[in-house]
Amino acid sequence: MKIVLQPATAAGFCRIAASAALAAIAAAAGPARAERVACALSAPCGAVACTGATVAVSFEIDRAQFAPPYDPDEPPRNKVTRVEMGGQRFAAEPFLIGGMRGFWEDAGALGERMLTVGPDGAARYSELPSGNRLTGTCEVFD
Repeated sequence: MKIVLQPATAAGFCRIAASAALAAIAAAAGPARAERVACALSAPCGAVACTGATVAVSFEIDRAQFAPPYDPDEPPRNKVTRVEMGGQRFAAEPFLIGGMRGFWEDAGALGERMLTVGPDGAARYSELPSGNRLTGTCEVFD
């Protein structure tokens, strides 16, 4: 069997070198790029179900999931975070919009649920169509 190696093109070499460099950067950055968000939320006391009890919510946002694709032909990337809320655990789609961050989930029979956290840590959680709402504060840990 004879193996014939074709000379590499400059573009092919650059693509391989760039891919290797990006992989090395991603490996070096690893999980340190993930932000952990911890929140304490409660129902507004004007609400019917105001008990004063707080609900702990935590999730992570891996900023590497928001990196632009290397190749424009890559399919869209799914962004996923694992949310812990009270006694529940579920997967949701994280988002970063300017200084805002949070998650959104299509929760099936429950409807949709979304948490938004402002740059100042003020947080709002809502479920649609039930209208359940919680507010509180969140802290972001790098």
